Amino acid sequence: MEFLAQKHSNENVLDGLEGEEAADTYGRWMKQFQSCVQFDKWGQVVEAVEAYQALERTFTVRVENDTGMSEVGLEGVGGMTRRQRDNCVKLAFAMKLRIATMEDGRIDGPSNDEMDIILESFVAIVHGLVSFPLKLEQYDIQQSELDKIARFESMTPLRGEIEISHEVPTVPSIGPPHIDTAGSGGGGDARVEKSPVKYSSSQTPLTARLHSSSHVYSATAISNGGALKPPLPPSHTLSYFSLSLNKVGLKDASTYGYIDPYVIITVADARSCIIDQQQTPVSRRISGDYIHFDDIMVHLSIPIYQITEGNCGIFLELMHYKSEKKKCSCRCWSFLECDEVENGEMCLEIYKKPADYAKRKNRIWLHSVKELFFHVKGFVRKADQEEED
Repeated sequence: MEFLAQKHSNENVLDGLEGEEAADTYGRWMKQFQSCVQFDKWGQVVEAVEAYQALERTFTVRVENDTGMSEVGLEGVGGMTRRQRDNCVKLAFAMKLRIATMEDGRIDGPSNDEMDIILESFVAIVHGLVSFPLKLEQYDIQQSELDKIARFESMTPLRGEIEISHEVPTVPSIGPPHIDTAGSGGGGDARVEKSPVKYSSSQTPLTARLHSSSHVYSATAISNGGALKPPLPPSHTLSYFSLSLNKVGLKDASTYGYIDPYVIITVADARSCIIDQQQTPVSRRISGDYIHFDDIMVHLSIPIYQITEGNCGIFLELMHYKSEKKKCSCRCWSFLECDEVENGEMCLEIYKKPADYAKRKNRIWLHSVKELFFHVKGFVRKADQEEED
């Protein structure tokens, strides 16, 4: 038994993996799970929940992407084996159960010690070399109840949340925030000041397209009507993506009478779950066929590898205030696929509302036959680049 435990230790399995890329991926997942268990052990519930949620999403999407292989009889060919798939499903379920246990004392799920048991042979479990060590059927809880407690339907943080109703206090209207470009590198990778960005009184923060009376968003998503988040510092293992929003092309830009146009930026995963959401200040400049945002920077708060592994899309919704209805409305939208996260200027197609985070082809229609686009520029922020700057 001791020999088998040593044989299937994380280090030994990582050393035996074929290909540097596979070893890096498994090693990264192992370190993420290690952080989950460590936060859990220290009693840091907020950090543990967020870490478990992020990793659960990674493995759930991995299984969903692989499901088609087995359905057409290609099990194990370029995809996962049956045991690998079963173990990934059980691992994701175990993390859900652990979150529910931490959040609701009535739930009797896996303990921290049991999560530690998974950690001991984590790589071997994910790689399908051993069976899953916990008997999850012993935990009698319905999936719907589990999702409700663990909040995996909305994927919003479980702590630091506030509820926003449609009755939003008015905020004095001011211009776009000051962007300090001093010392910023990466070809104009400007950093937005951390002070709150105020919005026009007509701008409804992150609730313009909601039909319910209220909705829950994390406290970091709003500030005085909305704010752009400051850039997170990249590390040698984590790179981040930023977007510079230049202008939106509309044939009626100068004639429609747009009031306080602004952009909601949303990162949503393959299940249409919102992972990150921000909004810009209102535009104060419209000329010709364009609403200008003057290269305002939007710094995504999740690392690039999560965008890629989660098959996420980055959605840009142009919002504007309708005085007759006294509410904000989406005029049109654009999006970037996860493989478009790269440096350089981009001209994005513009589509008719409403935005569809699932990106279903039968729900996407061009907003206009006229060749007008959403002009943006991407910046991949890496640690070595910022050190050089």
